[in-house]
Amino acid sequence: MEFICGVCSKLFIDMPCRKRKFCSKECNKKAPRVWLIGNNYGFKKNTPSHNKGLKRWWDSPSQWGKGDNKAEKHPNWKGGRSRSYKTGYYSIEYKFWRKSVFERDTYTCIKCKRIGGYLTAHHIKSFALFPGLRFVIDNGQTLCGECHKQTDNYGGRVKIVRKLNELNSVEVPQG
Repeated sequence: MEFICGVCSKLFIDMPCRKRKFCSKECNKKAPRVWLIGNNYGFKKNTPSHNKGLKRWWDSPSQWGKGDNKAEKHPNWKGGRSRSYKTGYYSIEYKFWRKSVFERDTYTCIKCKRIGGYLTAHHIKSFALFPGLRFVIDNGQTLCGECHKQTDNYGGRVKIVRKLNELNSVEVPQG
């Protein structure tokens, strides 16, 4: 299909679906930028918005936090333990404990003897199950990422429960 250039008035051929108005990039650059003036949000003038007058959910504070997945109704609810569990990791005592464990082990993994890199201060007795031992320096050891993944209580309760089930399933010979 033939079109007329909006700047130089030359004829050029193009497909109608491309909606070109100019014959070349040079003419496009020379064209006045009228569309930048005024409404440049992609809306046609004098056309009402589809959501005009509707309230957004965040406008009303009474709607914040409403729903069926709050507190006890949430499927992952663990009786309110998680808040105290997480605040332990963000406390000053935890940061001091972690640094003390690293310094005691001279920033070296105690299993593979790797120095520096990505190190974690691992609780020998679980952080969640033994709250009294959370900040005892002797309950910690410095491990690299790979060695930490091989520990019994890495990743939470799952491995601990699995190990307890294995111990309970072993039959003791009677004699």
